Formats: sequence, C-alpha cells, structure tokens
Amino acid sequence: MVIMRGVTGCVAAAVLLVAGVSAASAQAPVTGYGSWAVTGDGAAWTGTFTPPAVTGFPGASLATNSLTPSTPTGSTTWLGPTTAFGAVFGSSQDLPYIQLRTTTGTTTSTTTISFDAPTPGQVGGSGWGFTLGDIDADQVTVSATDADGVPVTTAQLGWQGAFNYCAVSPKPSGCPSGESTDVPTWDPDTATLTGNVLDTGGGSGWFRPTVPLLSLTLVFTPLSGLPTFQLWMAAAGDLSVSGTATLQIDGGTPTPVAGAIVELLDAAGEPITVGGVPVTTVTDADGTYRFDGLVPSPELNVRISTGPAAGEGDVVTIGVDLADGSVDNADADFQQITPPTTSTTSTTSTTSTTSTVPGSTTTTPTTSVVPDPAVPTTVVGPGVLAPTARTAGLLPVTGAALTTVVAAGLPLVLTGSALVAAAGRRRSAGSPSQD
Repeated sequence: MVIMRGVTGCVAAAVLLVAGVSAASAQAPVTGYGSWAVTGDGAAWTGTFTPPAVTGFPGASLATNSLTPSTPTGSTTWLGPTTAFGAVFGSSQDLPYIQLRTTTGTTTSTTTISFDAPTPGQVGGSGWGFTLGDIDADQVTVSATDADGVPVTTAQLGWQGAFNYCAVSPKPSGCPSGESTDVPTWDPDTATLTGNVLDTGGGSGWFRPTVPLLSLTLVFTPLSGLPTFQLWMAAAGDLSVSGTATLQIDGGTPTPVAGAIVELLDAAGEPITVGGVPVTTVTDADGTYRFDGLVPSPELNVRISTGPAAGEGDVVTIGVDLADGSVDNADADFQQITPPTTSTTSTTSTTSTTSTVPGSTTTTPTTSVVPDPAVPTTVVGPGVLAPTARTAGLLPVTGAALTTVVAAGLPLVLTGSALVAAAGRRRSAGSPSQD
C-alpha cells in the first residue's frame, strides 16, 4: 500500500493512492548477519549491534552484566548453510557473533538488546531471526517487547526448532570430535531453552519473531560448571518497492521525469542506511525506479525530488507498507500549472470634481493614479498618494506627514475633499496668509 506523507516545493504534486501489493520479487534474497561491539569491565558492559547489510533492519544497543562478553570472528564456530538457520539466512562462517556468560561467580546474568526501531515482520523467506547456541550445561529464558513496548506472548517469539550446528559437514573446527547430536529443549510455558546439563557442543535453538520487537531480553542460568552461550542475529530481504515519476504541465500528457533523486526513509523520515551509506537511487529515462532486497516493514517512506539534489526542487514523500509483500505502484505524478501573466504598467484616469464657492461654480479636473503593481503601495485615503525620494513607490500622506510633504515641495495627487485640506495645510506651512 502507498500513502502520500507530504509534499513540498513550488509545484503541486500528487501521488497515486491506489492500494496494491505485488508478489515478492523474483530476485534472490539479500541476507546478512549483524556484528557486535562491547565495552566495559567487571559485570557492567554496554555495546552496539550493527545491522546486517539488508535494507530496513535497525541497529541496536546492548546492556549486560555478563562477565567478559566477547565477539568472536566466526572463523572456528559458525552456523553452516545446511543448518536450519543457515538454510534461511546463509552461512555465518567468518562473521562475528556475541558470546555471553554468567555474572559474578555462577550467578544468573541478564542481557537486554534495545532496537533503534521496531524490527521487521516476516513474509515468506523475508524477515529476521536469532539463534541461541551452545545451550547444553545451561538455560536461557527469552522475553521481548513489541513496537509499543508491551511484552509479547511466548508464541510471538516465533520458536522454530532445535538443531546442532556441529552435526554438519564440513564441521566447524571449534566443535568437539565425534558425532554431535545433543539439542536443547524449548518450554513454551516458561519461554526457556534448556540444555541437557552435560557440557557437549553445538546444541542450538532458533526463533523468528512474528511481531516487530523493540527489545529482546535473555536471562542466562548455568546448570553445571561455568558455561557460556552464543547469540547470532541475521536478516533476509527479498521484497521491493518500485514506481514511476511523471510530470504533467497544464493538464497535458504526463511525461517521465528522468534523473529524479529517490531516497528510502524510515517511519520518522530519517534516511535508511546500509553500511552507514543512505539508500538512494535515481529515476531512469522512463521515470521508473526500484529498491530491492528489502525486509517486511509497515512504515517506510519513499521521497522523490525533481531537483538536482535530494531535498531540492519539487518533492513528494510516499508512505509504503511492506508488511504483506512488495509494492510496485509507489508513483509520483507532479502537476505544473503556468501562472497567468500580469501587467506591470501604471495607468492614469481623469475625472471631474465640482466645487461650489459662493457666487461661482468651478469644475476642477482631478487625476487619480492606479499604482504599478510591481511597486509596493499602501492606500489610506482616496487619492492621497505621494512619491518619495526614499522609495520608488507611493506612500500614504495624512496629517502632519502631509504638511511635511507639502512644505518640501513634493508633488501630490489628491482628489475631492483631500484637495481642499491639502491647500489649507500648504498655506499654513508657508508664509502667513494674505487676507
């Protein structure tokens, strides 16, 4: 679905508001794993999660009281492409993950991941997920909050199943020798993934949350020894947004707008980035554009600018809902109307005003001025307009100001009773009257 969010610029712009969702893009999905960075000491650590190179997945911050959390490179321990998780999100070999443990002694630790924006939904193979690995002599209780900060249900955590990442060929070099068949057990009543107490290797479980999350919390409890656990997060995007930009002048035939800047924005109108670089494109010669490799998201925005750079010229912003699939009609139809031509020439008209003086009748020609519309003019009284040396326009002259103008010898254009008043003021401003 597409929704017009806002329009700016000197030309009116409109967006086709036809609701429509196309089938998912036929292109192979873009997949990727996020990376981690932590800092701190003792049992107080913070960190960041850099999102995978999949358009639309948010970054996150992390807080944990785990002792010495680490971020291994993935060179010896990884999720292979034939594991349940790897079949959806690809192999994690040589890609980092985070490893956590208990807090002081063997005390339960708590790790909370707060996302910068709600995570995407799930459509087919598009979406995201996470794996808890090396769950054997320990257990992890999982909880989360949705986009409104409300705790989600256990079902909404999207449990997918257990597997062992060592039970593959080739086996990661960090796995123990021999056959690896140990897998943990998921308890939906307590939302806890529990190992089999013995220290084995490779036991894992994975999730695909069914609702967008704002936070994810993992409570880690040892069952024997001093165990650790691993966390991978990955995303896959095979959705797309496309549309056409056209320009219609004075109701004529719409023509394509080539070279328009097209930006992908989040729900707050901020640029979506991949690897720190904003996601942008330009319209082709036929006015079309396309973004591929997107994750499901109900609140994205597409901003199209006809200017030479983003944000310049005439701009339209289109709200795009990818919650159910790709959108192929995020179109912008710019409308241009030529303003009517206006005259900039002053005109003058002459009328007659009759004044009655005892014993005679005199008809006096009077001139009224219609000011040049290009020159700012303020009119207070009928016919009381005077040019000044300060401006090229005409300013109102009344009261004491009228006396000043008359005394300065500046010309006046007066009509009716204003003419009589001006004559009286001119006499008072000059020499005494001669009766």
